[in-house]
Amino acid sequence: MKLPKTFTYMHHTFNIEEGDTEVSEKTGNHYLGQVNWREDRIILYDEQTPQVMKSTLAHELYHIVLDRSGLDLDEGSLERLCDIMSYSLIEMALANPWFGEYFNDKG
Repeated sequence: MKLPKTFTYMHHTFNIEEGDTEVSEKTGNHYLGQVNWREDRIILYDEQTPQVMKSTLAHELYHIVLDRSGLDLDEGSLERLCDIMSYSLIEMALANPWFGEYFNDKG
């Protein structure tokens, strides 16, 4: 499946694109993904495997969700929670074929 073009959460739409991300001062490596709030963009580092990119996209989506939640988390806790939630979402969808269809049903 191709990378989605947009993500909407709480009536706010972000464009999703592959590209070059900033380099972490801590590690010297590119971030795998970033949310650019000023430009309403989610940028995914373009040198990832498709499977890693799926996890990265889910991670970035949870950054958006948690930012809107009002929780006050330090950076380490925020990153860990995004990791846990993104891997959990993917695992639930992979282990339960009905998952996407059930939650996408409007009825």
